Amino acid sequence: TSNDDNNNNNNEDESDDDDENNKDDPITLLEQKLHNTLIQVEMMGQNLTLVKLTSENVVELYKEDLAETVEECATKEAELQGEIASLKQEAQERTAQHEAVLERHMLEFHRLAQLVVTAIPGIGPGESLVAGDAILEAQAELDHIEHARLSKVQELQDTVLSLQTKLRLTTEQYEQQIKEKDASFEELQTDFEHLDQLLSNR
Repeated sequence: TSNDDNNNNNNEDESDDDDENNKDDPITLLEQKLHNTLIQVEMMGQNLTLVKLTSENVVELYKEDLAETVEECATKEAELQGEIASLKQEAQERTAQHEAVLERHMLEFHRLAQLVVTAIPGIGPGESLVAGDAILEAQAELDHIEHARLSKVQELQDTVLSLQTKLRLTTEQYEQQIKEKDASFEELQTDFEHLDQLLSNR
């Protein structure tokens, strides 16, 4: 029994020596290093795949955001154009109304003036004075209407100009945003292509 125990102990010692020798064996070390490298490469590939998927999602978000910005710009431009057209229409209608009133007063003015300058038998100084006062009153009314018309036209023109300026600035602002988003999109696209190339090389 003692001999068997000694044999077993000797076998265990030899096995331990083999394990120690295997650990120091260059081929074993190389295999272990290769195994670790493969694990690292696999992890790197998984990370690159994750980054690629994330980049694709970001690119899609930028595309959607860019499309929304372009649509918002078009909507805003259409609204401003509609408002400008409406104001122009209102200015034309009011101008036509004022011109019609002005025409009526002009006709009345000429009629009264004709009464004064036309020699009517039996007309007295008092009647001429009354006609002259009426002419002056009509002229003052004409001046007032013309002033009001010009003021309103100027006001409408200023409003239209202001809206046109606002439209131009809004359009420039959206165009700048679109340019910035285009640049960001191109940068992401480049990064995406680079990642795709890395995955292909792997």
